[in-house]
Amino acid sequence: MTPYEIQVEKLYIAYYGRPADPVGLIYWAGKLAETGGSLKGIIDMFANSAESSALYGSSSTTEARITAIYKNVLGRAPDTAGLAFYKQLIDSKTSTLGNLALDILNGATSGNDALFVETRLDIANRFTTAVHEGNLDYSGTAAAAVARTLINSVTSDPATITNALNKLSAYVHTTDVASGVPDTFSAYIKDGLLTDTSIVSTTLPDTGPTGGTTLQPVFKSATVDGATLVMTYDTTGKLDATKLPAATTFSVKVGDTANAVKTVVVDATAKTVTLTLTTAVTSASTVTVAYTDPTTANDINAIQDSTGLDAATLAATAVTNITPIKGITYSDKVLLESTANDGSISTVATITLTGDTFKGTTGAALTSAKVTNLPKGLTAVITKTSDTTATLALTGKAAAHANANDIANLTVTFADAAFTGGKAAAITGATTSDLALDFADPASIAYSSTTFSESVNNDGSISTVTTLTLSGDTFTGSDGAALAGATIANVPAGLTAVVTKTSDTTATITLSGKATAHANSNDVSNLTLTLGNAAFTSGNAASVTGATKSDLKIDFSDPSTLTYSGTTFTEALANNGSIANGILLTLVGDKFTGAVGDALTDIITGNLPAGLTAVITKTSDTTAVLTLTGNATSHANPNDVANLTIAIGNSAFASGNASGVANTVKSGLAIDFADPATLSYSSLGFTEAAANNGTIGNTLTITLAGDTFTGAISAPLAGAVVSNVPTGLTALVTKTGATTATVSLLGTASSHILADSIANLTVTLGSDAFTSHNAVDIVGSTTSNITVDYLT
Repeated sequence: MTPYEIQVEKLYIAYYGRPADPVGLIYWAGKLAETGGSLKGIIDMFANSAESSALYGSSSTTEARITAIYKNVLGRAPDTAGLAFYKQLIDSKTSTLGNLALDILNGATSGNDALFVETRLDIANRFTTAVHEGNLDYSGTAAAAVARTLINSVTSDPATITNALNKLSAYVHTTDVASGVPDTFSAYIKDGLLTDTSIVSTTLPDTGPTGGTTLQPVFKSATVDGATLVMTYDTTGKLDATKLPAATTFSVKVGDTANAVKTVVVDATAKTVTLTLTTAVTSASTVTVAYTDPTTANDINAIQDSTGLDAATLAATAVTNITPIKGITYSDKVLLESTANDGSISTVATITLTGDTFKGTTGAALTSAKVTNLPKGLTAVITKTSDTTATLALTGKAAAHANANDIANLTVTFADAAFTGGKAAAITGATTSDLALDFADPASIAYSSTTFSESVNNDGSISTVTTLTLSGDTFTGSDGAALAGATIANVPAGLTAVVTKTSDTTATITLSGKATAHANSNDVSNLTLTLGNAAFTSGNAASVTGATKSDLKIDFSDPSTLTYSGTTFTEALANNGSIANGILLTLVGDKFTGAVGDALTDIITGNLPAGLTAVITKTSDTTAVLTLTGNATSHANPNDVANLTIAIGNSAFASGNASGVANTVKSGLAIDFADPATLSYSSLGFTEAAANNGTIGNTLTITLAGDTFTGAISAPLAGAVVSNVPTGLTALVTKTGATTATVSLLGTASSHILADSIANLTVTLGSDAFTSHNAVDIVGSTTSNITVDYLT
């Protein structure tokens, strides 16, 4: 139990005269933990509870209360000195009636009183543990009376302790039953105790708290490894790790020879009993173990569960021998070159021998061990460090120690004379030929960036943080601290350079502050970092490539600028007030916020015609398109705008600083509306020639406004169709200029008396006739009231 749980168990005994129930134990121990162990407030709840009042009654005087507590807590009446002592504590207000029970319990520190309290506390702890581990019920006054009767039966007399241990399982189970059917026990309870304890035996025989199923620990298996023998038991709860059996209750034999047990250790949770043997066994030994339970009753010291139930006597039983066979192992089979990168080897391998011992003196070289395939310049030394360990060290410096000079067949051979057993052939690994030497190329530093860029705020601050990655060595100092031995030269005024260690192999360079001069012309190309010896674990900066770097750069930027691809918006050919074009915005020195395809926020417009909405759509981090959506309510040519204003605010820029970007406010933008394109005719009539011979004496001129004709001058106009042409005549529409054309009637009318005159000659110019517009958008593209007049 934890110290807080033991304190709560004491409170239950002092104020309720019974063991704690698991739920209450956990709850109140938690409360003690919250208060740091302070009993203030908690003790009053126990003292003033209905159960405590029922236990101690309403004593009329302080002396009577002290006497009642003594009888419950110590099992006796108070002696004169004790009565006077505790009465004086109450009268002087040094203590309170509420604290009195715990004071008396804690005051029992010697003699029979201490034994009495310690014994009851032990039984109470066992009881609470058994209820918890058995997942049993413990609630209500009947269950409390059963548990209280068990505690009340314990005195400092050893016989009562033995009886309580023997009956513990029965009382645990009876408490569980009493919690469920309390009425069954009401006739047997008076003053909070059982009047007839035979009901405990009636409810549960002493075989265990599950109605006939024993909690008695049952032996499962045993293993031995050298001098350690582990016995494993099975039980529904835990083993008791404090009331240990004597070493003499065990009998261990190797073959027919006894091997005395030196120590006994019990692991309650693992349910194991570990024996330390006088003599370690070998991997080939045949081992048995036996255990003798001290008595047929439940003993104080025995293999037992947490409720006190003893394990049965175990006859000699075979033990599984897991002792390793004789062998040699190496802590490191790869020996590394030192960080100095000078051919010396830093790794010292520990050699561990099992199943035998090394000869020789501890601290002396094992001369019967030899090392072969050793590179030139190195010397191998094998030193005995204990009977079962030695070290392999390589001294000197390898002549060739580049990474390409690694070897994988360094061989160590131990002769018979190295071992007490005298037989190297019996020891696995006595010859080991796969040891490796790992040489390293010189240490070096890689830079994540060699250019420090000015931040988008364009205020002289630097946004770049450069990471240094070190290979082949490690940095000194603490993570997060400035790197020792680091200096940076040629830092512009206003900036401070800091080199910070971030791990054993990484560091960062940051430039804090703001450069006083930070135009583009103030760029730096010789910022110099120097890392001295103190920066490296090897202490040798000269061997680290990149420890000095003199070509680091600082890239300042001129102020951010926004440029516009144009300043005029043109009405669409549909002439419906919509705008045909957009204006590209290009940003230098900053970035637009938001996702590509989204509209920029924080846009303000001025002098925008009704019906139109300004939208700026991001097309990349540095480009956007300004468009006018919708349809202007008034869009005739006189409605042109020459003073449209766009203002782009802070949230549109990654820097959050629109004032740092030139041209974020743009005025003087224009909107060019157009009147509709129209066709007009010089005349709407053809007249017969004066010869009165059926030929036509005139042509009609078509004039186009707001667009131009397609095709070549003097060529027939594409897309022109003339209908209702009198028989004998042929209509021809000819382009005469960019905006003019003529309509001619060629040939001779078959019938040309006055009555043959018509008024519905129709000229239709299709979309192919016009450079920009569709025919439907041009007023007069179809004219159907042209006359042909004959003379007589």
